[in-house]
Amino acid sequence: MTLRGSTSESVSEASAGCTLGDDQLSDRMRVIATVFAGCEQSRELPDGFEFRFPGTNEWLVELTEFVRDERTCCGFLQVELIFEPNQGPTWLRLRGGQLVKEFIRMKLDAQGQLATSTNGTPPQNKEDTMRTTQTNQTAANIPDRESIRAELEATRKAYHELVNSISPGDWTRETANPGWRVGQILWHLAWGASFFPKGVEECRKGKARNPPTWIMNPLNELITRIGSRGATPQSVLEKYDANHARILACLDGVRDDEWDKGVKPLGAFGVYKTIESVFHSVTFHFKEHEADILAGVGRRAPSA
Repeated sequence: MTLRGSTSESVSEASAGCTLGDDQLSDRMRVIATVFAGCEQSRELPDGFEFRFPGTNEWLVELTEFVRDERTCCGFLQVELIFEPNQGPTWLRLRGGQLVKEFIRMKLDAQGQLATSTNGTPPQNKEDTMRTTQTNQTAANIPDRESIRAELEATRKAYHELVNSISPGDWTRETANPGWRVGQILWHLAWGASFFPKGVEECRKGKARNPPTWIMNPLNELITRIGSRGATPQSVLEKYDANHARILACLDGVRDDEWDKGVKPLGAFGVYKTIESVFHSVTFHFKEHEADILAGVGRRAPSA
């Protein structure tokens, strides 16, 4: 069974643009990332790409809703859903001329996401192996909760010092991170802090978001550019502090027998993580972008 949706039979490449306003786009980007987290395989077509998803009723609903919404905001796309017989997989086809195809190809090729096996079997994931490895590791040493708290507090202090050291002229300067300016990265750090408690919950459940890198990276950049509009030093400090308080509350809620629980996300987040490592990631994330900012304003990062 095949369902097709398109706003025109001849798609003008020059018209490839989203009709959503800034206030709607960020939410839509999250939905797209969530949908593509379930993609099992991608294949090239003459005028686009197709993506394989599970053939369950839940995915039938998920994908038909996705197509409905895409037709509303992205009329340049020709979208098809193909339901294979006997509860087989569902294929989502995105087509629309060379502009659309080359954009998708660029993002896929950059991360090696187009590589699939010749017999149509999705690339083997190593989640089970990683889980087994983690299970076999000893959990004799319980992390020092207060040391982690001190590390988080030190990172918050360093974030405040960094923000307060940025002059109005430096706020819009380019950084070592291509495409992002100083103020945008500072907003990204404050906004991104909201995801660490979610990472802890993913470790508890052993299930993580799996957005493919080719879609997550550009979405991350777009969300940051939109979300940081109008941001000020005061607003990013307030946002960071609010999320910092949530991280500390999450830290207090971790049981001693939970620290080694973990999960290996696929796609853009393909690094095995445990509950303990999620908390350390707060500092890692800050230091990564602190270096980008300081390079942009011509200063050296503090010694580790």
